[in-house]
Amino acid sequence: MRTLPLFLVAAGSVAAVEAHSATELRIGTTASAKNEVTGTLGPTRRVIKLGDGVFQNESLATGNGATAQILFSDETALTMGPNSRVILDKLIYDPSGKRGEFAIRATTGVFRFVTGSGPKQGYKIDTPMGTIGVRGTILELSIRGPWLTLSLTEGGTYLCTRPRSASSSTSPAPTSSPTARSWATRNRNSTRPAARAASRSV
Repeated sequence: MRTLPLFLVAAGSVAAVEAHSATELRIGTTASAKNEVTGTLGPTRRVIKLGDGVFQNESLATGNGATAQILFSDETALTMGPNSRVILDKLIYDPSGKRGEFAIRATTGVFRFVTGSGPKQGYKIDTPMGTIGVRGTILELSIRGPWLTLSLTEGGTYLCTRPRSASSSTSPAPTSSPTARSWATRNRNSTRPAARAASRSV
C-alpha cells in the first residue's frame, strides 16, 4: 500500500523531465539539491533532484531551508539559498570561447554566481532593481523586498539601475589584500534616493 504513492511520484517526475526536454534546450545540471527545490516550465512543475537537468526558460525555486547549486554547460555555477527564485532565460555557448550569451532573472532570494568559460561580456543577471553585468566574477547577491545587495569577491561587475544610472567595481590586483565590495540598491517607488553605495574590506 505504501509503495503506490512513491511509484506515482517517481512516474510523475520522469514525465515532467521528459516534457521539459521535449520543449526546451537543456543548459545545465543540478550539482546539489537540498529539501524543496522545484522547476517550472509552462504548465509543468517538477521536483528537482541531484543530477537532474535544467532547461532554458525554466523557473527554479527553493523553499524554506532549501538550497541548490546548478552547473551550466559553460561551467558557470549558480548557488541558490532558501526562498529564492530565478528564471533561466538563455544560454548560448561556443566551446571555442568566441561566442556566448548567458542571461538569467533573479527575482528574490540569495545567490552566489561564479562565471564560467564563456565570453565575459556575455553574462547578464536581471533583477527587479536593475541589470548586473559581470567580468570574470565571483558575485553574491541578495534580493529582499525592495533591496538589492551585491558583494563582489573577485573580478569586476557593473549595475545599471532603473531607469538609467550605473555603478561599477573591479577587484584589486592579485598582490593586494583580499577585499570585497558591496552595494545596496533600493527599488524606488517614492521620491527617496534610488541607490546608495559603499565599499568595505574584509
